[in-house]
Amino acid sequence: MQDDKLLDNYELVGGNASPLDEYSEAAFETWLRVGLEGYLIEGKGSQAFPEVAGTIAAEDHLILGLQNAYSELPAEGRGRFRRALANVLASLEPTPSNVPLFEHLLSLAAILPCPEVLRVLPSRIGNDFFGHATNREHGSLFSQTLLAIVDLAAPREDATTCLRALIGSRFFDHAYAGVALLALCKADDQGVVDHMTRLRESLAAMFQEFEPDHNVKQQLARGVLDRIGLPALIKSLTALKYDDRHTPSGLSDNWLILGLLSGPRAPLVYEQNDIGYRFARAENQTIWETLPERNFETGAEFVDFVKRQWALIGLIGRIPETFIPVQDKVIAYLFDKLGFCDDSPLQPPNSFNVEET
Repeated sequence: MQDDKLLDNYELVGGNASPLDEYSEAAFETWLRVGLEGYLIEGKGSQAFPEVAGTIAAEDHLILGLQNAYSELPAEGRGRFRRALANVLASLEPTPSNVPLFEHLLSLAAILPCPEVLRVLPSRIGNDFFGHATNREHGSLFSQTLLAIVDLAAPREDATTCLRALIGSRFFDHAYAGVALLALCKADDQGVVDHMTRLRESLAAMFQEFEPDHNVKQQLARGVLDRIGLPALIKSLTALKYDDRHTPSGLSDNWLILGLLSGPRAPLVYEQNDIGYRFARAENQTIWETLPERNFETGAEFVDFVKRQWALIGLIGRIPETFIPVQDKVIAYLFDKLGFCDDSPLQPPNSFNVEET
């Protein structure tokens, strides 16, 4: 901190002071609001921000220019800038004409980063007009907000609190469940059991409505693994919810373990040893994490699921990507149960589907 202050003082003495250096928080609010209206609505271009017009004109996008202008401020000025940005987001009138302003402020908050916006987003997005506003190119403001929170290098607890508020808000839709899960896993990489519990119903509704194939679910499972890491995942396995019935019909986390372990592109490999099961990333099989059998005492659902599904997972995992024994109707049936569909190279011909008995 002391070094930052010395650097800021040096920059000012060196004659590189920006016209914005002494702006108050209120002045920055006006500057941002009037400037964005001038740029986005009135078509003034970089002259909408006359103090830094050259900085903005030198970049391909307004947000990059504003980021550069922000980076040239002294530490205290950057703090005033961030608080002003959050205040403008909090005070924007809920009208269609302000949607582009909201989008740009959100993008600027993500790129700076500006964790101060976390306190205002649940009320503005979760229960306000902006929560159901959409953009043809970028989708809903709600989904953009979730993605912005993922990008924010924010205090983990603040980001988690904000995400939980958005998930429980009026405008949260199950279509956002996948993005919300990844955002929560990044904000809190030790809380995957709570995240899955919080989103289990929404994830099931998302899967039911959009019917994603196994590859899509596998990408989501890989995203979870990438954000929380292998040790946290293995530690959580027995605390997740499983449905070991032949035809699962209740809410469960089956999709996650199947996505991680089944198919030729499975992110994880596993093997059984004397003390339990151990797992490694498929691309790095030098680092293994063990799930001891003693953990099974508190994970009865996991044990039952493993007994019924482990052979299936292993069987599917050993089939080469370019080879399918189509003569075996059971294999085709198992593929169908795992959710492989037409765009997957592993989809068996329809003539080999088997009806349940």
